[in-house]
Amino acid sequence: MEKSDNLKYIYADIYRKNKSFFENSSLSLREQALENFLQLGFPNKKNEKYKYFDVGNLFNKKYDFLLKPYVLNLNIDDVFRCDVPKLNLQDIVTINGYFFHENKLNGFIGDGIWIGSLVNAIKEIPEIVSDKINSTLDKDDGVSQLNKLLFKDGFVIYIPDNKSLSFPLQVINLLLANNDLFVCQRNIIIVGKNASANIVLCNHSLSAVSFLNNISTQIYLADNASLHLTELQNINNNSAQFEILNIHQEANSTVNTSFFTLHGGNIRNNVNIKLSGENSTNNTNGLFLTDGTEHVDNYVYIEHSAPYCSSNQLFKGILDNSSTAAFNGKILVRRDAQKTNAFQKNNNLLLSNEAKVNSKPQLEIYADDVKCSHGATIGQLDEEAMFYMRSRGIGFEEARYLLMFAFAYEVTEKIPLENLKFRLEEMINKRLRKELTRCHNCQIVFSS
Repeated sequence: MEKSDNLKYIYADIYRKNKSFFENSSLSLREQALENFLQLGFPNKKNEKYKYFDVGNLFNKKYDFLLKPYVLNLNIDDVFRCDVPKLNLQDIVTINGYFFHENKLNGFIGDGIWIGSLVNAIKEIPEIVSDKINSTLDKDDGVSQLNKLLFKDGFVIYIPDNKSLSFPLQVINLLLANNDLFVCQRNIIIVGKNASANIVLCNHSLSAVSFLNNISTQIYLADNASLHLTELQNINNNSAQFEILNIHQEANSTVNTSFFTLHGGNIRNNVNIKLSGENSTNNTNGLFLTDGTEHVDNYVYIEHSAPYCSSNQLFKGILDNSSTAAFNGKILVRRDAQKTNAFQKNNNLLLSNEAKVNSKPQLEIYADDVKCSHGATIGQLDEEAMFYMRSRGIGFEEARYLLMFAFAYEVTEKIPLENLKFRLEEMINKRLRKELTRCHNCQIVFSS
């Protein structure tokens, strides 16, 4: 038996031995996930999607696994102050994958909008979430199946037809422990017909231990729905985050997503998007900054299944020291998806001779009336631009920072909230100058 086979049985046994701790209403999903996971196992580097990401090495470590949340009698504001101010945002918090019991937004909050725990949603609004908790966009991925098998909780955001969130919502996912911890969280965002929402997701570690965070978010947009999603990833360099984002869009819907990866030992983003209704639009952008031995791997798959749809991908990376990164993007245009506009671009800036990035943009087109393009660049700072700035009295280091910041601006300018954009640009500037570590107020010690 191969090492990877042994590993998958270890994680399968977590479920089998603790089956009574999992929600009865989701057992059918888990049993199917168990079958799929045992068949697929953990992907290895022979899998083209994971050629530059060592999944087995991350999971082949000893982690604690929480079967129930820690009971923390604390004011979350005393523990955590996000580097992104609230800026008129309202917020909810998850801790180690569990919806925090003292969140002020919990349940129906008016206009039929529901925000709360996934576990509670399964019990209280099954007619809304029961057919949304699963996704077939990642059916061939072993780590995604593991998430379906072992998730204990997460959050649900439901916006009914013809309603909108009247405020931007910030979701703060915190990792907090005294021992190395494996976290498995599953989330659902549903935006109904003619509805809209602006959501900010922040992922932070507050302890210096190693975390392995397997987090999956299912997003569904009905006809004419709109969603702005901005995500910040800022975990400690001893930790890994495996994030799955599955987006399903119906006719005339629009999704704008921006990822900002500031810190993390190993980060893998799996983004799967299906444009299944006519005239739907998706814009997916990402910026990652790495140094030391950090590794960031972005995989983006967009399926155009209906005509008159548009998609745009823009991912940029700035790499220093011995850090590494990979971008694997694929656009699939089905035969019936005529009049498709699909564009993909990946640009990378290497600040050292040891930094390395692998880029693989791809197009697979079966329709004959489309406009599609893809491209990738990997290079260093422009010497002519450096010379121009130096000749005008700007010091070497400052010129270097300004050029890097200008390179990143093409992504940051797409953030819809002006104050949030300003604050994130400030954080990125600090990160480029190596002045930003993980979050302020970064550690709390507690007994389990």
